Amino acid sequence: MKRTLVMVLFMVMFIASTVALAQAQTFTTPTGDENRGEGYGMHTGATTAFQVSSFTINPRGTTCQVGTVNAQGAVGPFEMSMFSTKDQVYTLNPLLKTITSEGRMRSITRVAGVVVEDIVHPFIAVAKDNAPGVPQPNTSDEFVLHFITPFWHVGNPLCTPSEKIPGGCKFGGPIFLGDVNVN
Repeated sequence: MKRTLVMVLFMVMFIASTVALAQAQTFTTPTGDENRGEGYGMHTGATTAFQVSSFTINPRGTTCQVGTVNAQGAVGPFEMSMFSTKDQVYTLNPLLKTITSEGRMRSITRVAGVVVEDIVHPFIAVAKDNAPGVPQPNTSDEFVLHFITPFWHVGNPLCTPSEKIPGGCKFGGPIFLGDVNVN
């Protein structure tokens, strides 16, 4: 009995140390090249009514989400979830250190908890690689999404006018956490 208990304890310790070793081998220090040719992160500013906005830009798709939730789970003044459809064109420009994505995306806009628009529309997203991705925070890189919808246009007082889509709006600016990596 005592020998069986020692054997079981030995097996448990062996399994635990093997799992710990395997986990330790999967963790590495970031180099800044983890997302080569892609971008991800968060920004805030006047274009998003000073709410936190997250984004991704990569060959598989472009996304942008805006909104806030308080500690009790109540929604903020507006939220928007945007994601590209499969027909986006994705371009890396190493000379300008930019990533451009354009095509069509679906946008769902909610104001005061009510969905006011759920539509597919044209977009142009531009991400700029101004600094290495390590160390964080990276406050030099930029992401701006330009778009136009029946709700989001220059006649809407919430709209920050786009320079790329006539009559359209934009979300974005300098990121405060994340990375755009063109090279």
